[in-house]
Amino acid sequence: MTVESTSAERALGVRVTRLVALLAVQVFPLVALALVYPLVAVQLHEMRIGGQSVASVMVTAATLAPLLAQTVSAPVYRLIDGIERADRWRVGAQSLRAIPRALVIGAPIALLTSLLIAYGLAWSPEATAALVGVVELHLLLSALLVASYATGGKASLLVTWSSYAAALLIMPTLVWAPATAAIVAQATILVVAAVQVRPQRIGRVPAGVLSAAVTRGVADVLPLWCIPLAVLAADPARFLAGPVFAGMLPAIVSYHVFFETSAEPMWRRIDRLRRSMGVMPYEALERDLREMREHAGRGLLRVTIVEALLAGVTVLIVGAAKWDGVPLFLGVLAVSGIGVVMLAQVYTYGMLRPGVPVAVSGLVLLPMIVITEVVHVTPAEMLLTIGATYAVVAVATGFLNRQAWRLPEYSLFWRSALSA
Repeated sequence: MTVESTSAERALGVRVTRLVALLAVQVFPLVALALVYPLVAVQLHEMRIGGQSVASVMVTAATLAPLLAQTVSAPVYRLIDGIERADRWRVGAQSLRAIPRALVIGAPIALLTSLLIAYGLAWSPEATAALVGVVELHLLLSALLVASYATGGKASLLVTWSSYAAALLIMPTLVWAPATAAIVAQATILVVAAVQVRPQRIGRVPAGVLSAAVTRGVADVLPLWCIPLAVLAADPARFLAGPVFAGMLPAIVSYHVFFETSAEPMWRRIDRLRRSMGVMPYEALERDLREMREHAGRGLLRVTIVEALLAGVTVLIVGAAKWDGVPLFLGVLAVSGIGVVMLAQVYTYGMLRPGVPVAVSGLVLLPMIVITEVVHVTPAEMLLTIGATYAVVAVATGFLNRQAWRLPEYSLFWRSALSA
């Protein structure tokens, strides 16, 4: 065995270990809550706030949180842009300073959304106030967690989400307790970072830039996280959180696999290639272009295989558990699976046409979801409509990908040069 092969195997082992650790941290909140929730479910359903059970308030907040979180996490990411992610203390200190500005953007959006959802569900003022409070707490938690996710702070994420699960187990009827416990844990970590490193003053960032960051952030998560919200809106009285979120799990993991192993390396490679195109002849870049095409194809194939394998394993686990709501679980599993394949196609095409992901979410998916909600369809019809739309977008974008990636250099350089 040569030194080169040994080094390659060691590097592969490091990447695999890093990916497994990343996925474990991403999945940990769902797994922890799935273990704790059955232990306190009876208490959550018996305790009522303004006529609604604590379980209803928490589940409704959980369906809103992933979408609304982008209204604060995206601006924080933008405001810490340029700081080396390896410098965890500085990222933490700077993100703490960026949070107030992000909350000015996100908190009113979360308030309005919560009020609209509560109004649509015909909740009492007391239940509405509880929902607003829980959603806003989760919004603050999302902003605080940006530093840990940005730097890959696995220990801080485990501590924070463990605090959340522990508070739910110990004080299940206090609807604000889990998020508050997690906020205290994560805020403590960031305060320690701020003490270690003096945060720099954040310069003025135009409102349009932060608005664009919010728009892009919501567009990124809309295709997946609109699914539980759509199911809830279609039939709030019979919403089953367990089957819905279990059905989402394979897609969530596959989504992170795609970004970690394909999207982020591709974006870095494209940046390097764009810089090289200005100074190097085409012959010298031809090999890099060919490898980039192959990497894009492997990324699409990988996410499809991972999603299929995880979906199969999840079906076996849920079948063994003999849950209620299996048809709903299977529907969410199928639609979210199609959704993550569509996202991979859209983002692969978006590497050459950067505005495409936002356009797809904003001009195609969002209007379709709103129209479907207005006509009052059942959860099954809602899932069928979303799944069919995702399949059409995935097929269409797949065709565009095959055309665009035959000559990626045209999109990366010549297209902009010729239009200048």
